[in-house]
Amino acid sequence: MELSKEKIIKVANRIEALLFLTSREFTPKALAKLLKESEALINLSLAELRKRHEGEKSSLVLRKIGKSFSLTVKPSYAEEFKEIVKRAELSNSELRVLAALKAKPSLLKSQLARALGSWVYEAIKSLKEKGFVKEQKVGKTSRLLLTEKFRDYFKEAA
Repeated sequence: MELSKEKIIKVANRIEALLFLTSREFTPKALAKLLKESEALINLSLAELRKRHEGEKSSLVLRKIGKSFSLTVKPSYAEEFKEIVKRAELSNSELRVLAALKAKPSLLKSQLARALGSWVYEAIKSLKEKGFVKEQKVGKTSRLLLTEKFRDYFKEAA
C-alpha cells in the first residue's frame, strides 16, 4: 500500500501537535499505537517533520534521543526566553515529586514510590540531574532532600 504525501503530512501534523502539547519523548512504536497508524507511516511522517524544522525556517527542532523523538525549541530561541519560561523546565511528574517532598521533607524514595507509583524513579533521576533533589543513602533506599536550587527557584517564581 503506497502512502500519499498528503497522508504523511497529515500524520506529521498530528505528531507535531502531540509532541508540542505533551513535551515528552515518544518512540515511533508508541506514536503508532497512540495515533493508530502504522509504524512505517509514523517513520515517514517523522522524516517529514524533521525536514519541516531544519534550518532557519523554524524555531523548533525535532530531536532524536536514542529511539525516541521530542519537539523542542532551538537553543538560540530558548536562551532568549529562558527567564519567561523558567517554570516550564519542570515536568508535571517532577512537580508532583517536589510537592510531595516539600509537604513531607526527608521522605524515603521507597515511600514516595509506594505512595505515587514507580514513575517517580524517572522523575527523581531527572530532578537530581537538574540539581533540585539530592539523595542520602539509608540502607537499601535513599532519603530525598530538597536542595538550595529548589529553594532559590521557587522563591523567585513565587
